[in-house]
Amino acid sequence: QSFPHLIHSLPPFIILLSKGMLNFKLKYFKLILIVFLVIQILPLYSYYINVSKQQWREASEYLEHKVTNDEPIIISLPCGEVIFRYYYGDHDNIHGIKKVDKETIELLKNKDRVWFVLSFLKYSDPEGSIQKYVDENYDILERKSFFDIEVYHFQKKKA
Repeated sequence: QSFPHLIHSLPPFIILLSKGMLNFKLKYFKLILIVFLVIQILPLYSYYINVSKQQWREASEYLEHKVTNDEPIIISLPCGEVIFRYYYGDHDNIHGIKKVDKETIELLKNKDRVWFVLSFLKYSDPEGSIQKYVDENYDILERKSFFDIEVYHFQKKKA
């Protein structure tokens, strides 16, 4: 209810405020203007400098230079697979999983090396089936962290 009144009262308020600012001496006016601009710039700087979204593009660019043709890329979210494919490209070696099941085990059976792109594990795999499977069957070769995404390169453990 009060919002329409605010819209009508805002222009006169701005006019009165600017008229009042013009009554200040020039050096005080400049100081107030500088303080006002700094107050406006700091939140903008913070917004653009701080990463606040998942870095799928950066993760896919990293993997473009690392993955060989026969290495599968396992993504911990089926919906993450769609985003990853958007940046990486549509390849047959990309697979989105929610948990480790028979199909995933069959897919990885004859692969010595595999890439895992993990995101939102506590929501997508609360039982920890992916982590358990990896710990039992693979040794880590390398790890790269992005905002809210972890990329791992694993090699099958030697029997």
